[in-house]
Amino acid sequence: MKIFFLSYFFLSTSCLLIGQTEYFNNRYPIQGRMGNTNFSIVVQDTSYFISPNNLKDLASIWENYLFEISLDGTDTSVTAKSQLDSLFAVNTGVIKTSNDDMVNAWALYDLDSFNYALVFYDNLGIEEQLVIDSKKFAYLFITDLQETQDYGFILTGIVRYLPDNQGGSQDVVLIRTDSLGNELWFKTLGGAGQQQGWSVAVCDDGGFIVAALDGKEVWIIRTDSTGTMLWERFYGSTVWGNAWPERILQTRDGGYIFASGWGTDDFGINDWVYRPWIQKLDAQGDSLWSWFSNTNAYEGYESYITDIIQQNDGSFIAVGQEPTVNPIDSSLQYKKQGMILK
Repeated sequence: MKIFFLSYFFLSTSCLLIGQTEYFNNRYPIQGRMGNTNFSIVVQDTSYFISPNNLKDLASIWENYLFEISLDGTDTSVTAKSQLDSLFAVNTGVIKTSNDDMVNAWALYDLDSFNYALVFYDNLGIEEQLVIDSKKFAYLFITDLQETQDYGFILTGIVRYLPDNQGGSQDVVLIRTDSLGNELWFKTLGGAGQQQGWSVAVCDDGGFIVAALDGKEVWIIRTDSTGTMLWERFYGSTVWGNAWPERILQTRDGGYIFASGWGTDDFGINDWVYRPWIQKLDAQGDSLWSWFSNTNAYEGYESYITDIIQQNDGSFIAVGQEPTVNPIDSSLQYKKQGMILK
């Protein structure tokens, strides 16, 4: 899943891997309970930036930080901090915009409903603006944020309406904003059951490609620039639940590639056990090839690919995690390890 504690591994465009909460706490302690974050990394000319959040205290005061890390890793500081009187606040992970500034998206929860916000920073990490949308939902979770060709933003995630008029079902949400974070349109995709948007990418023609889950299957949706569906495809195990597809992108050949975890019952236990999985598609969304990890000898509830990028030579670099035998503590049979592959 995209939302984790900081001890998990993710990939930036510079292939920097980073982990362990203690790395930051040794230099800049955070008081309170460490919260959830999509741990993305922005590379600027002189620094790296990440955006964790935490629960300051049990009075439900959430704090969202922007951390600056020097390129040699010797210095860490906070450039911005927002306190939110919210029962829940989680971010998608900060991204770099075309003018070298930065932006993040938050999901917020008060006593009875959810909404979302965009927060803007300059290239030094100083917060410039916070734009909170006024609509209310029974549930809203923003999982991904990308800049559009006209310098606005596209968000995807999971929504359930107020009132709960779909019997508890969830839909994929697509939200389009202008460059200032003002909403231009709000679209949902799905029907009865559970549909969840996990990743979105901007295509060459200005449309969007979305990686979602529809029940247990990975659901790939291609839309035009207005969010209208052009085609859809389904992938993954139809019997065992597949992992959330955390990253999708359009490739240099005009096709697409996404990262996930294939549902398997290799261990004869139950569903929602995964093998790390990469799926390459052509321009129409049909399969060209699949890659699966060969290391699947252990229970794999948390075995999947979390991110993938394409190199200038056309090759791909991906990162993820999977269990391995714990050589230190026999009481904990397995431990999770980060993986990187090309």
